[in-house]
Amino acid sequence: MKIETKFNLGDEVWTIVDNKPTKCRVGRIDTVHVGLSSSISYFLLFDQQQTRCERKEAFVYPTKEKLLKSL
Repeated sequence: MKIETKFNLGDEVWTIVDNKPTKCRVGRIDTVHVGLSSSISYFLLFDQQQTRCERKEAFVYPTKEKLLKSL
């Protein structure tokens, strides 16, 4: 089975954190497969304390502009 993700480890991406657009770095990628269905989640790191959050692939964007257009 081949799994393709939109982003790779270490990529800079954008998502919403505490209701604000936030630039993050991909720290881990998890995939879950149940039958024919699959889900990709990114564990994102942000700020100096390397705070983490988890987001499904549909809520992670390559640029701030694309994130804002999705709202």
